[in-house]
Amino acid sequence: MLSLYRIYSTDFYILTLNTSGMRRKVFLQRAWLVILLLGGSTIILAQGYYFEATTKSDEAHRFYEQAVEAFYRTEYPQMFELTERALKADPEFFMGYVLGSFHFQADKKEWYLNKVVQHKGRLNKGERIIKQMAEDLIVDSQASITQYWKEIIKKYPDNLQLMAMWSFMLFNQDGQEKKTIWALDECLKLKANLPFVYKFRGYIFLKREQFEKAEYAFNRYVWLVPEMGNPYDSKGDYYMAIKDYDNAIDNYRRAYELNSGNSHSLEKMEAAKMYNDSSGY
Repeated sequence: MLSLYRIYSTDFYILTLNTSGMRRKVFLQRAWLVILLLGGSTIILAQGYYFEATTKSDEAHRFYEQAVEAFYRTEYPQMFELTERALKADPEFFMGYVLGSFHFQADKKEWYLNKVVQHKGRLNKGERIIKQMAEDLIVDSQASITQYWKEIIKKYPDNLQLMAMWSFMLFNQDGQEKKTIWALDECLKLKANLPFVYKFRGYIFLKREQFEKAEYAFNRYVWLVPEMGNPYDSKGDYYMAIKDYDNAIDNYRRAYELNSGNSHSLEKMEAAKMYNDSSGY
């Protein structure tokens, strides 16, 4: 019997932390900007859509802004590349290391997490909470960090970035589907049409075998970012789950065409062909 987990788990990785801020020169309905100068560092606060970040480099922050946008769009390779550029511009950029600790490669994830824990520079309140969280995780990767999330979300209510991080981490924990759906719904209250929300919802419903809901979520994901390969890869996973191998092959092929660097889509397409042949279609 086909293992659904093996089919779609390659699209996700156990990640740790991800935070950011964005400097805006305009006022938004749910976001406002305050620039403070403390100890020679620029504290960039964007309450609502982004999480605040401390950096001395405008260039680092520009790259970081782009990395956050890539996170929302589920463009993870681009997110990591932009994060590395931000850290090259400012090697002391705390939130850069936090974002890097989301890396799917275990060695890189551990390296970034250690840099978070070892950071000695000035931090704001939210960053200090995240550092405490990282200190627990570096000792025990399975440590409960719920209390930290409750504390930081209480301090920064209605912050999309924080809720997105929390939903991402809940998604990667067993038995947290209900809480994850709640967190994803909270994200949609803050901003509609977030690609990562529909991707996560699709996989949760797929795991529950709620196939109609899964199909709707993945269709929405494809509609939001049709130029990306990842949504088609996810839609392929849906078709594999319902044993529609022809459509699975088509979607994996489309995913690979849009992102030829993603060997997972190619591997899954070959697996779909094998199951298609063995099913007698």
